[in-house]
Amino acid sequence: MSTSLFPLPRRCAVAFLLAAAAFGQAPPEIVARIADEASEEKSRVMDHLSELCLGIGPRLTGSQNLVKASEWAAQKFLSYGLSVRLDKWTDVETGFDRGVHTGFAFWSDATESRPAEGGRRRRGFGGDGQRGRRLVFGTDAWTGGTDGLKTGPALRVPEDESGLAALRESARGAWLVRVAGSLDSRSKALTDFIAETGAYGVVSASPGGELIRTGGRLRTKWEERSPLVRINLHGDDHKHVADLLTAGREVVLAFDVQNRYRQGPVPAYNVVAELRGVEKPEELVIVGGHLDSWDGAMGTTDNGTGVATTIEAARLLTTAGARPKRTIRFMLWSGEEQGLLGSRDYIKRHPEENDRISAVLVHDGGTNYVSGIQATAAMADDMARVFRPATTLNPAFPFAVHPVDRLPSGIGSDHDSYVSVGVPGFFWSQSGRANYTYTHHTQNDVLAAAVPEYQRHTSAVVAIGALGIADLPEKLSRVAPERVVAERPNVLRGRVLGFNSASDAPVIETLSEDGLAVRHGFKVGDRIVKIDGKPVKTLEEFRSELQLGEPLKKFGVLRADSEIEIAVDFSGR
Repeated sequence: MSTSLFPLPRRCAVAFLLAAAAFGQAPPEIVARIADEASEEKSRVMDHLSELCLGIGPRLTGSQNLVKASEWAAQKFLSYGLSVRLDKWTDVETGFDRGVHTGFAFWSDATESRPAEGGRRRRGFGGDGQRGRRLVFGTDAWTGGTDGLKTGPALRVPEDESGLAALRESARGAWLVRVAGSLDSRSKALTDFIAETGAYGVVSASPGGELIRTGGRLRTKWEERSPLVRINLHGDDHKHVADLLTAGREVVLAFDVQNRYRQGPVPAYNVVAELRGVEKPEELVIVGGHLDSWDGAMGTTDNGTGVATTIEAARLLTTAGARPKRTIRFMLWSGEEQGLLGSRDYIKRHPEENDRISAVLVHDGGTNYVSGIQATAAMADDMARVFRPATTLNPAFPFAVHPVDRLPSGIGSDHDSYVSVGVPGFFWSQSGRANYTYTHHTQNDVLAAAVPEYQRHTSAVVAIGALGIADLPEKLSRVAPERVVAERPNVLRGRVLGFNSASDAPVIETLSEDGLAVRHGFKVGDRIVKIDGKPVKTLEEFRSELQLGEPLKKFGVLRADSEIEIAVDFSGR
């Protein structure tokens, strides 16, 4: 059951909004029109999201889908009367496009009829006694595909290199399955063995168990692309296959992995659209999110939801007849997932704009409704006036301005790029019932994960906030330049370290191939318990501590019940 933006009778609600808006900077009648246009009956935000995630799909930087999405977004903004341009920030040398993935496991046992672990029903295949199950799996971007369905026996990967010799005669046309204690899937001995013998590929358990996270290396050179197929299998499926192999049973695996490299150059764009200001058009308020996504699912909550609310905020403002004093710019960056590349490159090419920007509002926290924003003491009064209408927009979705000593950075989204050069950049606080960890970079990031009433509400708050900041008498108070200079090298430490965690604790679930963590010997399963001797228990504490101090950081790492120290130098990164 959806929640309307008007839980009160409509006439009373509009009057309530008009009274609240009178204390803010945005014209009260425009605020009321925005709220009305964002109602369940009129909102288009879920239409935008459906077109993006179902009509186009995932949008990996360097894929044809991202090029299509950039052109689609530009047309959307144009249709609402905005000026639009596609800002090309790079050409990707080795593109990557992903198609459908399909996988099955088969085994023969006339007596076994119990349901599979995890509650999924087995389905019979072939003759009497032959059993099978459809497999849930993923692959990283910039890894090989199968060129059609490849079916072959499952062979258990040995514990060390010496055990590979016994498999040499049977490996051709087989799938090599890693179990506990097996050789690492990225060991040179195993990858060379697969290439030499003609094995189809390697099958490993997803480090996240039921969560299959997607990563990959954008900077892959054309001559270095790997044909090796690496399957990351759902935890329940992997346990079932591993148990059968351990019991000495014969298992056949079949995978169709439609991964395709594309020789570049493949363009990557930032989409830039503007609603021109009527009094101070040279000054800017930027509203945005990132258009790119990882491609293990649809890229819905990361960050299709932010793209949809950005486009919808543009529609709400133009439909409501807003005439902002400053120009409101809507930006959809790309390359965010590989290290904020699109936003960082834009700032590098246009440094003259920084002094003219009042604020950058980035929606990149999933589908939960925006419930707050940070403000330093110097900007607190302005932000309170701007967002007073948001605090009364819907009693079911409260909103607050949170006082902070300095604007947070190092969160890992495009506002960080602006904070690093002294521009006030904001990452919305969000609340609600959605579980972002469940969808973030996983196979679960599909359209059904989006919450329509949250998307509608967020679109209205973003529009009202952008207009209110655009109509302030002066730009927002700036970030102190001397602090920015000191902090700038630290902002992206989390990104360049290169690992993901599926929990609220700093436990390594997956490692990026080109991150500093893998180069310095971090391993999946490591838990970071200290940074420079200071205990860290949560990801928030980890991120905060990571930004402080000198570029040489000493990590206390808990591995197999023993604590070790790993030093990482972030100089120049």
